Amino acid sequence: MQRLRIAAISSYSKYCDIEENLNNFKLLIEKASTKKAKFICFPELALTCYTNNKDILDVAKIIPGSISDELEILAKRHDVYLSIGCPEKEDNKYYISQIIVGPQGYIGKYRKNFITESEQKCGFSAGKGYPTFMIDSFRLGINIGYDARQTETIDIMKNKNCNVIHNPHANYMLMGNNAEEWTHGKSIYFVPRAVQTRAYQIVNCCAGDTLEVKEKKSHSSGALIIDPLGQITKRTKQATRTEKILIGDIIKPLSSLIPDFEMDWYRIKDR
Repeated sequence: MQRLRIAAISSYSKYCDIEENLNNFKLLIEKASTKKAKFICFPELALTCYTNNKDILDVAKIIPGSISDELEILAKRHDVYLSIGCPEKEDNKYYISQIIVGPQGYIGKYRKNFITESEQKCGFSAGKGYPTFMIDSFRLGINIGYDARQTETIDIMKNKNCNVIHNPHANYMLMGNNAEEWTHGKSIYFVPRAVQTRAYQIVNCCAGDTLEVKEKKSHSSGALIIDPLGQITKRTKQATRTEKILIGDIIKPLSSLIPDFEMDWYRIKDR
């Protein structure tokens, strides 16, 4: 069996302050690595906070570039892989992106394909494509926020033989008043997605309150891990909206070609 230890982080983000947020994430990455996490996952737009104010476009980064360089240093220092959300600028377009780096350096990026109307009005463009990435011996797919609600993404992730799918979110409290409610709500449609894609689902959300220019935005927090049989194997259960680190080990058979009747080979080992 091959095993990969996951850290699904619900992190707090200060409004459009990449430097301050990265300083906080350095501490979270260190904590996760001391628990022997190999793949550390952060929420949607974690490096800036999630917002539909156009201020976010002013701090968008070229990827790969200076921000992925900094993340590479962290990944190498702690011998981990990172998935972390950041607004991306390319020419005159902007994307909601997830950066993937590892101990050997920059691996790639994923751009949110299904953006909301408010994200479009803010100035974001939709991505085009579903790249996958190798994290040790596991094939990683990513669906950011609304992507995971689309049936075509389920088929694509399955056809690409993903072993694990990271689903970073930045939901406001209307999706759940705290981590307990949020994870229950997300399980409703992520459980069948795990079974359909035959892949582990890592789902996590931003934490706490973000003070924007004229208002406060509140996030539910929370994280969960679901195995390919649809079993919720790890979940944050605290009825709070604070930062959290959820640790779980996912395993897979040595062969990635698994018949449906042998899906019970998959199990999660918690510590």
